[in-house]
Amino acid sequence: MIKNDDPARAHALAPWDGRVTAQLALKTVLDLQGKGAPFDESLAQRALRQDATAAAAVTALGLRAEEKKNTPQARQLFAYGQQLTRRDLLAQLWEIEDSVARGDISATLHHYDIALRISKQASEMLFPILVEAMGDDRIRSRLITTLTSEPPWAGLFIEYAAANGRNPNATASLFRDIELRKPIISNVAKELLIARLSAKGSVEEAWQYYASFRANARRDASRDPTFAAALTNPTVFDWQSVAADGLSASIDRNSLDVSASASVGGILVRQVQVLPPGSYRLTGHSVDIDQPDTALPYWVMTCQDGREVGRVAVPNSSSAGGNFSGLMTVPTNCPMQTLALMARSSDAIPALSGQFDRVQLAPAGQRGGNG
Repeated sequence: MIKNDDPARAHALAPWDGRVTAQLALKTVLDLQGKGAPFDESLAQRALRQDATAAAAVTALGLRAEEKKNTPQARQLFAYGQQLTRRDLLAQLWEIEDSVARGDISATLHHYDIALRISKQASEMLFPILVEAMGDDRIRSRLITTLTSEPPWAGLFIEYAAANGRNPNATASLFRDIELRKPIISNVAKELLIARLSAKGSVEEAWQYYASFRANARRDASRDPTFAAALTNPTVFDWQSVAADGLSASIDRNSLDVSASASVGGILVRQVQVLPPGSYRLTGHSVDIDQPDTALPYWVMTCQDGREVGRVAVPNSSSAGGNFSGLMTVPTNCPMQTLALMARSSDAIPALSGQFDRVQLAPAGQRGGNG
């Protein structure tokens, strides 16, 4: 029970146990690594005489051979260790380094795969290295093959790459190529990557990646006009409710339900657009909106720099059968816009509540599209 935490004590209690002896030999090697101190290999050799399957002893001898710059012997020992067990993380890490040194990408990824399968801690060490390496075309193609074979760590790595890759544009390219082979990119990873691309200012790349997996997405119109998608992990190009005290927005059963406490104003729901310059018409239909004029919500569109380029008031649902419409104009220097529903801060009683079952922004003169 204590051989991993205190090998010396375990060895004192059971000096005949080859696996315990091997663990002590391995700890001794690790403690002496890089110090140039002499190491008595007889302890590891004794462990193998006691138990020829004591893989930790083979790892100890292999690490010692590497430190003595006897790489051929180290390779021979680690090859034998692989025959005994593939569940030795230290041995897999050594194999990774050796494969890299030999320029053998297939072997490197093979041992990455094994290490990530056998140890949860391995992802903390290996994911950052793998994310940096995936920009190399030679590695990239083989990595795609590995990921599309769906090893148990693939999903975690994909989400890690989406959130942490230094070059989100390269990550988007990798994800598109993966999806061409097999649709394994999670909605969480898609949302994370598009958010990072947008925050970085890579608007076109973010949209192109979004359009690669969202059917019928049009850049000249808003999406999901009838609130039918109800996505668990919406991207910035989908309807996103904004959580805030006193404000609530939810999409369910083809309806956007909104509410706002008295004296609370702010964004209820929003959707990022990449509209080309021109005139657009916002049309929609509300249900159960009943407020004084000073407390009615409104739709607003702003550029990425915060400039407002259009506003459409929402009348009470009893007016015009709940229908509303208005024009918005996108200037030439506004490549990315945000369409948002705003609640007004007001002392009106009762507080705002109601639904929207249709909202669409489309080129002026058109009735809109599928979105």
